[in-house]
Amino acid sequence: MGERRPAGHSRLRNRCVEGSGFLRSVAILVVVIIIAVLSAPVMAVELLEGVVVSTNPPGKRFVILVGNELTPVTVTYRGGDLPAGVTPGGRLRVRGSFAKPGLFRAESITTIAAPDSRKDPTGVRSRLLQRKKPF
Repeated sequence: MGERRPAGHSRLRNRCVEGSGFLRSVAILVVVIIIAVLSAPVMAVELLEGVVVSTNPPGKRFVILVGNELTPVTVTYRGGDLPAGVTPGGRLRVRGSFAKPGLFRAESITTIAAPDSRKDPTGVRSRLLQRKKPF
């Protein structure tokens, strides 16, 4: 009639069922984590490069002209005080994200040296040239 099973068979079967429940729980947890990570909003970090038009150091704001069309963009800085290079006429590279069109929230600000300053960044050459005088 029925098959005769070994005495330890039911215990082995129970262990397999318990183990598969655990694996099923882990698999569900992994799937939930993957869905949560993929559905999280992604913050895009943007990079602006341009010339400073005006500054407002107490308000941590300045206006920068960006692109070929020289579009003005108001930048607010999230950090401490504005860096020393943020002055009208200064060239900057600003990293952050747009809060809304025309308003940019900066996370970091890097000053860009003028093209001529790269020839003598430390000023040593200009001092040496000043010392050359005919005898």
